[in-house]
Amino acid sequence: MTADQLIALASSLAGLGASIIAFLTLREMAAQGRQARRPDLVVAGPLAVVVDWADFGGTRALGLVKSVHDRDKHEHVAPFMLDIYNVGLAAAKDLTVEWSFDPLPLLARINSATDMTGLQARYDSLGFLLVNEQLITDYPVQVRFVLPSGTSPSPTTIFACQPYLTLCALDYYTRLREAASGRPIDDAKVSYPPLKMILRYQDIGDLAYTKTVHVQLETHVFPDKVLHVDLEKPWDRGYGPINLLITG
Repeated sequence: MTADQLIALASSLAGLGASIIAFLTLREMAAQGRQARRPDLVVAGPLAVVVDWADFGGTRALGLVKSVHDRDKHEHVAPFMLDIYNVGLAAAKDLTVEWSFDPLPLLARINSATDMTGLQARYDSLGFLLVNEQLITDYPVQVRFVLPSGTSPSPTTIFACQPYLTLCALDYYTRLREAASGRPIDDAKVSYPPLKMILRYQDIGDLAYTKTVHVQLETHVFPDKVLHVDLEKPWDRGYGPINLLITG
């Protein structure tokens, strides 16, 4: 091979290498652009939550979890909702939410105190929660669009999993009744089983996304203060308010 041919070959290889590098660079830039323009949903909740009264087949119990918008005064109570924000740059569509948690620890504690509280909880053969044979229904989550926060700053609000909230509230109520009866209580943090929240949605180009979030309720017990539990305001008598934890 002559010198001229070697020079031509080297030039061709250099040009090919430059073309490959340019192609890879453009592909990476396109991928980063698509990543930047994707929807990204995050979940937020209220500052604090409390339990409220409900009726289960004629038995009154603290069985509702509600949002609190004034942590100090426990005022401005509203139904418990979760807020969904789209912090991405593209709209999300066809959002659905699936819930899952382990109910067995909650069922065991609630049913162990049936003689004291008059409450009994179980799941039927179809997987529905029954409290004193009263059906606890859930709210299906189906949202057509969730716009980016830069376009629509208001969150999309959804009802959380009602069976989970009901069982947590009844467990809390059972603990209060046990405290009021004088049963010894350890000084401890009470953490309820985590609730797995699976969000499924698409972007405008029909590309599918899945995101898992964990929601958990917890409270604290102060046995030196649990002398006469005030069931109307349990947070004033030995039990702290229920806190909400959300992790991705």
